[in-house]
Amino acid sequence: MGEALANATGATLKQDAVFDRQGLRGDNDIGFSVVRGGDIVGEHRVIFAGGGEQLELIHRSTSCANYATGAVQAAKFAATADAGLYDMTPVINMPA
Repeated sequence: MGEALANATGATLKQDAVFDRQGLRGDNDIGFSVVRGGDIVGEHRVIFAGGGEQLELIHRSTSCANYATGAVQAAKFAATADAGLYDMTPVINMPA
């Protein structure tokens, strides 16, 4: 997601990514942070924050079964795929 944001805004993820929480972030920083605790299995947020407004996209996972299903689907793909480097696109596009 960080790379997509950098490409869309003309930024460079390598230069504009900020991984710590010390102080305020700059206007062009692409900030990352992690929260782990309680029964959080996976929560991912993308926040576009400006002066006086925010747009937030949230994905919440409440079960590890979601990840297991994806891992099984990826293994099925890998079992028949030619050698190479792949992203998850062909796995997601596999027939059910």
